[in-house]
Amino acid sequence: MKFYDDALALDLAVGDAGAVADVGYGKAFIQELRGDLPGAKAGFEESLRQWQKDQDPYDSGYDLFSLGEVLLAQSDFAGARKALEQSLALRKEGEDKVLLGETQLELADLSLEEGRVPSEVETDARQAVEDFKKEKAWDDEALAWALVARALFAEQKFEEAKPAAEALRLSGFPRRVRVLKFVWTMQSSRLVCKP
Repeated sequence: MKFYDDALALDLAVGDAGAVADVGYGKAFIQELRGDLPGAKAGFEESLRQWQKDQDPYDSGYDLFSLGEVLLAQSDFAGARKALEQSLALRKEGEDKVLLGETQLELADLSLEEGRVPSEVETDARQAVEDFKKEKAWDDEALAWALVARALFAEQKFEEAKPAAEALRLSGFPRRVRVLKFVWTMQSSRLVCKP
């Protein structure tokens, strides 16, 4: 974190506001990975203010997505929905199908957390799997499979969830936070459903 603090001090000293936003975002991302959600939220909000001031829709879309992830992790569903919907609107203006799909997938995940009908979330997640396959976005495909499995668990379709879990395992991308959330959900479901 010292690297980020030193870089921020230097960028502030020379008055490079864009670099301040970039470095602040990077620091917030590390804080999120370390589990410092309040620090990450504050960092994402600060970098977002700068990017919005600079009228930078691309980086604002990234930042809003990251802010939405943090708010979802904090169970601030209304705040997460607002940030993710704003990110989605900005990403629709661009032509990157992967970024758009990531945001739609995160909104589907949020919907599951909010209590939306799991079969609807499953349908959205399965479509995301296909979209990410076409774009060769394997890491995002893995996240989509994790959401398919979570939705099937929520529907208590445990046997049907096995192929989704296997597809996730075979994707070779087990390090993301969402995947850990999936594993926790799967283990919890096993405990609750034991005869």
